[in-house]
Amino acid sequence: MIRLPLLLLLAGLLCAQAAGQSVQPTKIRVRDVELHYIEQGQGEPLILLHGGQGYYRSFGPQLKVLSQQFRVFSYSRRYHYPNNNPLTTNYHSAYTEADDLAALIRKLGLGRVHLVGTANHRP
Repeated sequence: MIRLPLLLLLAGLLCAQAAGQSVQPTKIRVRDVELHYIEQGQGEPLILLHGGQGYYRSFGPQLKVLSQQFRVFSYSRRYHYPNNNPLTTNYHSAYTEADDLAALIRKLGLGRVHLVGTANHRP
C-alpha cells in the first residue's frame, strides 16, 4: 500500500514533468550548507518558499507564470531534496531557515526581494 506522503511526492514529480520543467538546479553553499535552486525570468527578484513537504520544484506551474514578470528563484530549504546537509545540531527552527534565506539573498546579490510562500496546515 502506498502511503499518502509518497503518493503526494509522486504526484508532484509528475506535475513537474508535465509542466516541462527540465531546468537543472544550481547548487550554492551558504552558511556551510548546500542549497539547490532554479532561476527563471527577468525583472524584480521573487523567491518562492516551499512548505515542509516540498522542494525547489514545488511551484511548477506558478514558476512559469510568475517568471513572465519577475526574476523567480525557487530553492530547496536546508534539509530538503536534493540538498545533502547532515543534521549537525539538535536545534533547528524557523530562525535557522530565515538566516539561510538571508544568506542566499546576499550571496546572489539580490538586494530587496519579493517572497511568496506556502505552508502545510491541517484543516
